[in-house]
Amino acid sequence: MKNDNIDIPLKYNIPSVSYIFQNSSTEGSNSMKLKITQLIFLLTIMLGLSSCGLLNKLSVGPDAKAYSEAWASRDVNNILAFHDDDSIFHLHLLNEPIAKGREEIKAAFKKVFKLAPDYRSKAQEIYFSNDSVTARYIVTATPTEPFVFGKKRFIPTGNTYELELIDVIEFKGGLVTEKHTYMDLEALIQYSQSVETLN
Repeated sequence: MKNDNIDIPLKYNIPSVSYIFQNSSTEGSNSMKLKITQLIFLLTIMLGLSSCGLLNKLSVGPDAKAYSEAWASRDVNNILAFHDDDSIFHLHLLNEPIAKGREEIKAAFKKVFKLAPDYRSKAQEIYFSNDSVTARYIVTATPTEPFVFGKKRFIPTGNTYELELIDVIEFKGGLVTEKHTYMDLEALIQYSQSVETLN
């Protein structure tokens, strides 16, 4: 498969390799042949992996882009349109419960936008696999009231939070089946005025 992102002038390397073979001793030639074989093997692996990455991006990329645009709209119903009926959302923070099904996920997402109406996110890195996307991104948000995660109550300062998050999102048939979000707890504490422990 042709990959326009990789430009390896193999046609220029082949004559020089032939010249080395023709002008080397038997021992040196065998050593060089081994090195060339190893190089070709590594190039084959690299090209194969690159092609797989391109295919994965072409496969799941459009779904991920559409889902990201739905989040940018801050419209919960628009976001839910990209979720499978039996999908789950899990915020991996302070033993937060897993939201299962559209209704529970809807409640979780509405909580986000109610708490921070100015929610914004900006992708930093995105990795594609066969049926999932892993994204590292920065969220900026200004909480308007205290909020609870697990048994911790966070009191905001009134200033804007800037938090790094990681999402692992699985797709099937163009719809999200699982969304796992990982948040930096230490950063969350640092941005808050105070943190209370609930009984």
